[in-house]
Amino acid sequence: IKAVVFDLDGTLVSSKIDFAGMKAELACILRERYGLTVSTKTTTADMVDTVLARVKGLKVSRVLTEMSVVMDRYESAALPTVSLMPGASSSLRRLKAMGLKTGVLTRGGVTYAYEALRRTGLSGLIDAVEARVDLLKAKPNPVALFNLCARLEAGPWESLVVGDHIIDLVCSRLSGACFIGFNPMGVKRSWPSGVETVDSLAEIPRLLLKSVSSLFK
Repeated sequence: IKAVVFDLDGTLVSSKIDFAGMKAELACILRERYGLTVSTKTTTADMVDTVLARVKGLKVSRVLTEMSVVMDRYESAALPTVSLMPGASSSLRRLKAMGLKTGVLTRGGVTYAYEALRRTGLSGLIDAVEARVDLLKAKPNPVALFNLCARLEAGPWESLVVGDHIIDLVCSRLSGACFIGFNPMGVKRSWPSGVETVDSLAEIPRLLLKSVSSLFK
């Protein structure tokens, strides 16, 4: 392993983004402007999939841009609530001391991602960030991880992804990277059978001292 890639929200940082409000507004826009019906209980990634399946031609880019603008607004509003997850800083410092590259892969917008890292003091511990610029290319699209790995000078097969959401797992598997599921604050996620998980970010460096062959599944 040459690089460790972390999800941002729910993994390295905690924030109070109003996802319910965000998804309600996105659903309203898709319904009223484009005649698309989506559930507010689904993910924004699923909403994007609906757009790709139902909207044709150049209009796709316009719809996704409108969605991203809404997401940016909700993320910016939540910046004052951003805080550091327990063990995040010490884990990153230890990984850097082990000679590993560190990256952040997030569906959050660029401004939000960099500001969240700055506010929590993590900026200097991260080598590269891949945030949302184009919803079409955001994770779980493996292109997002490919782009990040290129900047980290490590192949996906030489990288470990750590995240708290199934989207992180999907992205890592599509790209051929290792994966460890994170259960923030000890809250157990419903991970597929065979997925290695940790309840603390402090466990990540220790796990890397073991054989990682079991992580390729």
